[in-house]
Amino acid sequence: MKNRILMFVLGFLLCGVTAFAQVSTKATVNGLVVDDQGTALPGVTVVLTNMEQGAKRTVVTDANGKFRAPFLPLGTYTVEASLAGFGTYSAKDLKLGLGDIVNYKITMKPEKLSESIVVTAEKPLIETQKVDVTASIGDDYIENLPVQGRDFKDFVLLTPGVSEAAGSRVTGMGTRGIMNNLQIDGAGYNSTFFGEQRGSTRIPFTFSQETIKEFNVVSNGYSAKYGNASGLIINAVTKSGSNEYHGSAHWFRQTDSMMNANAPSEYDPLPLSMRKNDFTKDQFGFTVSGPIIKDKLFFFVAYDAQRRDSTFTWKFRERSGYDAFAAAFPDIIAANEGPAPETEDNDVYFMKLDWQINENNRLSLRVNRQEFTAENGTNSHNYVTDGITSNGVEEDFSTSVVLELTSILSDTMFNEARVQWSQEHRPRYANTTDMMEVNIGSYDALFGQNNFLPNWLNETLNEFQDDFTWMINDTHTLRAGVRYAQYDYDDMFFRYGGGSMRFYGGYNDFLAWVGDDPSNDPGRYDMKYTQSFSPINGVVKYSADEADAYIQDSWQFNAKTLVEYGIRYSSQSFDDMINPNPELAILGLEELPDENNIAPRLGITYDVTGEGTDLIRLGAGLFYNRTPSLLAANAILTNGVNVIRNEFRPGDPLFPTDLTDRISPSELDPQNPYPPDVFVFSPDWQNPYTFKPSLSYEKALDDVWKVAVDLKYTRGYHFERKLDTNLGIKDADGDGVQDVDDYGRPLWDSRHRPNTNFRKIMTFMSDGSSKASSITFRVNKKFANRWSMFASYTLSSSFDVDTNERSVSSSGSGYPTNPANLMDDWGRSDYFNKSQFKFSWTVLLWYDIRFSGYHRFYSGRPYTVTSGYDDNGDGFYNDYAVIDGVLGSRNTYRQPNFNQTDIRLSRRFNFMRHHSIELIFEMFNVFDSSNDYTTMTNYRYDADHLGVLDRASLTPRQYQLGIKYRF
Repeated sequence: MKNRILMFVLGFLLCGVTAFAQVSTKATVNGLVVDDQGTALPGVTVVLTNMEQGAKRTVVTDANGKFRAPFLPLGTYTVEASLAGFGTYSAKDLKLGLGDIVNYKITMKPEKLSESIVVTAEKPLIETQKVDVTASIGDDYIENLPVQGRDFKDFVLLTPGVSEAAGSRVTGMGTRGIMNNLQIDGAGYNSTFFGEQRGSTRIPFTFSQETIKEFNVVSNGYSAKYGNASGLIINAVTKSGSNEYHGSAHWFRQTDSMMNANAPSEYDPLPLSMRKNDFTKDQFGFTVSGPIIKDKLFFFVAYDAQRRDSTFTWKFRERSGYDAFAAAFPDIIAANEGPAPETEDNDVYFMKLDWQINENNRLSLRVNRQEFTAENGTNSHNYVTDGITSNGVEEDFSTSVVLELTSILSDTMFNEARVQWSQEHRPRYANTTDMMEVNIGSYDALFGQNNFLPNWLNETLNEFQDDFTWMINDTHTLRAGVRYAQYDYDDMFFRYGGGSMRFYGGYNDFLAWVGDDPSNDPGRYDMKYTQSFSPINGVVKYSADEADAYIQDSWQFNAKTLVEYGIRYSSQSFDDMINPNPELAILGLEELPDENNIAPRLGITYDVTGEGTDLIRLGAGLFYNRTPSLLAANAILTNGVNVIRNEFRPGDPLFPTDLTDRISPSELDPQNPYPPDVFVFSPDWQNPYTFKPSLSYEKALDDVWKVAVDLKYTRGYHFERKLDTNLGIKDADGDGVQDVDDYGRPLWDSRHRPNTNFRKIMTFMSDGSSKASSITFRVNKKFANRWSMFASYTLSSSFDVDTNERSVSSSGSGYPTNPANLMDDWGRSDYFNKSQFKFSWTVLLWYDIRFSGYHRFYSGRPYTVTSGYDDNGDGFYNDYAVIDGVLGSRNTYRQPNFNQTDIRLSRRFNFMRHHSIELIFEMFNVFDSSNDYTTMTNYRYDADHLGVLDRASLTPRQYQLGIKYRF
């Protein structure tokens, strides 16, 4: 490890000619200097000075009066221009944001005609030098819009076409939530194991909102520098210290008295009295920043915390047999139903140093540490039938260290280099290990040891990346780069180590089993027991490597047209599978390489009028995504050697007879082993990618209003899914032809396997696909005359064959309903919203009261009605229901629409000098929209209530109070 870190540091210090950066965290000013007759002025000295830190950038105009100043730290600048015979030009308050490429025009007058006037610099509404389709969230929005959890990433949902995916992830344009790339200060902030942000999506926040200066969301990034994301690029930059000392302290509080009780849904297993639970949430913290050496060295430190204590009421679903079950097992009811305490305690520590070494070199160091603990935090509140014993304790501890060096090598060459070291530790603990897991019916009751607890993951990243820019001449700018990252994983995941009993027939089957009913004969196939055995206790350590390179040219084809074209290469590789199963090696199912990902990109902007008021953007490109290491870990562990997973049926001599009757490994006969279930990768596995063309038109109506329309298309390839590749066919008459049912579905025999060494060979396939298209209308007004607003409306269509988020389940999730024809599952994406409308605003009212908020509308998402049986015999209970003699298909039903409006009122009171107190009132779901939805989608159990709304939103109307002190 020490040698590896030394290698990274040496590479960082010696870099400077070839480079790569995932996303630039700086801004660029491209300028033109003319006289009062419009004639270009060469030889003009232009000085841009950062008003907060005093750093200066000096450039000189060329023969055409042009200048370029790239890699400028974000902030507010003064602009001064001077030339013999002309009066000095001076402007202030030019605000440069994340990734800005600002065209700036300076008009100079002859010295005898000029006056000493300082003007306010304004950047144009439309950036004609940017080919990417980007939505920016500036510090004014971060500072003033309401956000319940104080997590800056919640603002991503304000961007057009973006909605929530499973596990609190976000998705856009036909991609999955695991296909995004979160960058903070230009360095990746992702868990490559799970395919999500580092720190998980369960945590209230991993970076303090107070430390984020601004961020943007790139939906179609045609620059070749963008990588490891076929979905969204979320790019944030943190705050820095300045030449003045500043600080803040905040406290936000919310209690159950500040929240409405959810009104009961149309059909609901919970009475109204159980819908409101006690809770108290406090979020508090501080920031301090300033100079260590004026104009040279600056610091910014922050601490942010949450303490949340609550209760949640759990209740089994009262279907047929529940009363007898409750009477026979009062101890199980007492241990699993009713209110249970929950906590969410989070601490985040942040430190950043910025050193302006000289005018040509700047060094930044950023450290972020997060610590999180949640009692009873494992199970989602979406399923209130989860028993308390099936819950667990969630913990997460992560640290990231990023070092960045920005260098001006010459007037035309620039370099930006980074190294990152990060580590994350995620331990999870079971509430009980005394009893096997029991799952009754369609999750009518779930209790006992959760089948995936306990577990842990340690993920360590060493990363080097570097970006080199060469402004060859007025028309061409070359960018090239490389990146290397090594990930080390220490994973303990002993799923089903504690055993899991499943009763598909409901409570009555459970009662028959514990009563040793004679009907529990080998023919009973609607109950099963699953248990895993492991000589290594489910622990494996392995590594993965990523390597990237790109080259790109920005070509100013003419005064109105910019063409950006490039190509990107990326690869991902894993260690050889540890302790491979020789039987799998024979089949060629033990490797996972993907080193052939080449992605061309093209982006064009056309300034229609030449005045920067009307712009057409068009582009197309390929975008590759990494494979979450979770899939590799399951193939390494559940390979029939490291972890041996077996299923047992009634009539088997080892089939358990009571809740604590787990099977001992010594009971297994090594001479007659049970064929295990295994996870493998398909030999032709490929990482997923998307093809994404788009066309946009933007128009500035005046100095403050802008409208736009975006046309986008996404075609996805090699999306992950699973397939049991060891299924026998049903051939009742022995003619060698596979039987079909009355609806033409092929029938399978999951009890008789072609390869008798295994049961299920659960193969990760990469033949999934998707297709999405959308049109978005945008209206934007920047802050002027005391108010600003942003609105968007998106009309879209989205189809795929499967929408799972890196599923490693051995049940029906992620498996096709027809193993012989994947396209039988082609249908609306699970994340499809036909319409989206979003509106955000901020208004400065009388007496300096600020009123801000946003509204979100999504049309209802689709859902599927399943039969509740294994109709085709493939061993999975995911078959489509037959209703009134008609076989259903995927995602043909629709949930209700979603509406929510959140508002914030605040008033700042100034006192003494540079001190203020701000009082804050925030209300969420102002109109108390119920946002009901249904989980009654299983025809076997829910035929009488099919599609009836049985769940209300977990966010009824609520408000919180806050106070913030600044100096």
